[in-house]
Amino acid sequence: MKKLALIFALITLPITTLLAQEDAGLVKVKNSETQMPRVNTSTGKLHMLWYRQGWFIDGNAGVRFLGKTSDAADMKIGPTFNAGLGYLVNEKFGLKGRIDYNKIVTTSATQEDIQNSFALSLEGVVKLIQVFGEERPRDFALILHGGAGLTAMFNPELREAVENDPNREFNDPGIRGTDDMFHVVIGITPQYHFNSKVSLNLDVSQFIQFKQFRTYDFSNAVKADGPTGLLGVSLGLTIRLD
Repeated sequence: MKKLALIFALITLPITTLLAQEDAGLVKVKNSETQMPRVNTSTGKLHMLWYRQGWFIDGNAGVRFLGKTSDAADMKIGPTFNAGLGYLVNEKFGLKGRIDYNKIVTTSATQEDIQNSFALSLEGVVKLIQVFGEERPRDFALILHGGAGLTAMFNPELREAVENDPNREFNDPGIRGTDDMFHVVIGITPQYHFNSKVSLNLDVSQFIQFKQFRTYDFSNAVKADGPTGLLGVSLGLTIRLD
């Protein structure tokens, strides 16, 4: 009987130890750091590292579509870049500051115009799967984001010509020599998690701009009529800092 009890103890002790470690969030699942559970000591609730709170940064590059031109000019798609710094307040919601750059080239019969557009935005972030789905580890996320901000657009050739001419100067409100406007932005970002720190983004963002003064073919001196817009599709990375 003593031998049987000793054999039983030798068999069961490693198993019970392993299970205890797994319950405590110390054992990786499927050799993946991102699927390693942890316990919130204040609530006793099991959390996954995908839902980790705290700071994150992201950066994306892609192509820009749309844009307001006059009937005398054409505009092709162009490059777009964006970067952000955000904070997840909890497993479902967060805030993010974002900067966007778009290069816009228009051509008409006699002129090519190049516009550089910079936008600053403050956005809310909603992690849709965490809001509507059960809490468990996943390789994918779907993020809805939206907010508002300011856009400044300038023509480098026009700026250089005015600055080098002593008889001319900019007399516009806001940032001198730029077409300043307000914007609303809304977008959707599917993510693939490489691990608990790094995710791949595919971001689609629509900007609706208000108070644009002239169309993007600036030299044709045609005023923009009503709200204008830009659509950006970009690919990049999110890195979680905490």
